[in-house]
Amino acid sequence: MVEDRFWLRLSDVLAEPSLRLRPIVGTEDDPVVRGAHPVEAPDPTRWLEPGWLMLTTGTGLADGPDPTARQRRLVGELQDFGAAALGFATGVVWEEVPEPLLEEAASRGFPVFGVPAEVPFLHVVDYVNRRTLAADLYRLKSVVGIQNDLLEALTARAPEKALIHRLAALLHGAVVLYGQDGGIIASEGGGPTRLIEAELRVGATGRRRFSVGRWSVVAEPIVVGAVTHWLAIASRDHGRGDELNETAIEAARRILHMMIRSQESLTTEDRLRRAELLRVMLSRGPLDDAYAWDRLERYRFERREPLRMVALASTEWPVGQRGRFSEAQRLERVADLERAAADLGLPVLFAGHGQRIAAVAAARENLLDEWFAQARPAYRFGLSEVFHRPDDAPNRIREADLAATSAEHTGTAVRRFEDVDLGEWLMAGRPGDEMRAKAHRLLAPVADNPLLIDALTAYFACSLDVQRTARRLRLHPNSVRYRLRRVERILGRDLADPATITDLHLALHPSIR
Repeated sequence: MVEDRFWLRLSDVLAEPSLRLRPIVGTEDDPVVRGAHPVEAPDPTRWLEPGWLMLTTGTGLADGPDPTARQRRLVGELQDFGAAALGFATGVVWEEVPEPLLEEAASRGFPVFGVPAEVPFLHVVDYVNRRTLAADLYRLKSVVGIQNDLLEALTARAPEKALIHRLAALLHGAVVLYGQDGGIIASEGGGPTRLIEAELRVGATGRRRFSVGRWSVVAEPIVVGAVTHWLAIASRDHGRGDELNETAIEAARRILHMMIRSQESLTTEDRLRRAELLRVMLSRGPLDDAYAWDRLERYRFERREPLRMVALASTEWPVGQRGRFSEAQRLERVADLERAAADLGLPVLFAGHGQRIAAVAAARENLLDEWFAQARPAYRFGLSEVFHRPDDAPNRIREADLAATSAEHTGTAVRRFEDVDLGEWLMAGRPGDEMRAKAHRLLAPVADNPLLIDALTAYFACSLDVQRTARRLRLHPNSVRYRLRRVERILGRDLADPATITDLHLALHPSIR
């Protein structure tokens, strides 16, 4: 941790020869002394600050109906308040420090020292003031030095890594910067980085303090717009951090915030430039093939390679508000997909597209499958068939939209247009509420009989095979036939009629698995 040798400690005060102070009750700690003040009035903590020495002659400690309790209570009040120690003048009011006070101090581990009668309290106060002033000047220089040292990282080629390296050196601990998705942007000093990241995924969003094994961790959120990064500092020193450590952490947090905001601004501009190219491709206006490929090559597409259009949405996005965000906000929502594609080496461009996000991706099928596998479960992807001319994008986005609608209807994560059957294609081309209303009207006569609905659904799921349906429902085949005949009678339709089969298949399609 940041060096603290310039802090004034109680041992420094007691060791000053000119004061001739006498330790009476010691402590395992060596508390920092931040000030000193003589107090004889009741309720002494009103006149002190945490870390201060209380100096007293003991006036009034023999008064009242229970002096012993008052003496013991004084020790408890000072310790609970955070005073550094009690200095008791002997040979003035009391020849020796009262025994009950010393017993209470010893039981609590609260330091007490004697002040000779010939040493004025003013001398003790003056010594402490002079030494703390020197410490304050040192701390001021240290704060400026820390800030300058961290600011030097801005000149490095990789400023985040340089800053994390410098902060770890200052704090003598492990320091990690996590991105929005939990990935490590920069780290230094080892430490249980994955266990820390797992802890940050749950719990409060403000400053966090927790332990991971033998490591004590402080984590600061760095929030820029809708994106949250985490700066985590881990140390095996479980004691409280001093002010210089806090200064270093806060300075690093502010500098990182500035770095990330600057980078996000550049990233947003780049995303909007990429989106503009895709909007040109989707506009149905004249599009020069050579010009389009020249632009696509800038974003790592290979010239003339096969392409796919992608239409995507997430169940985490409020349906009624999907189109109300600005283009930058909408693109920020798929930043995790953008980063995942970049890590895989998959060229992708995104743009807003009605209630969805449109994307054009290189048709590198293995990379596409890996990309989809890394996506959050809430995403639904629809893919067009493969195409080769950028000016074909307007037609292909229609295919991607239909595939995405099919994915949403069936609850599947990814749907390619070539895998969409004719029934799905017809359903995807109509608004969902219209399809549901039509299906409800057709099935209404049997809707209140779950046994018939289950038999009919299983029958279609088993490709109209009575034997398979019976095994699936664990029924005798004759029981299945009986239920299907009841459906025919109630609906007035023949289950062998192709038109009836088509209508019922479309109506039951969302339930058929």
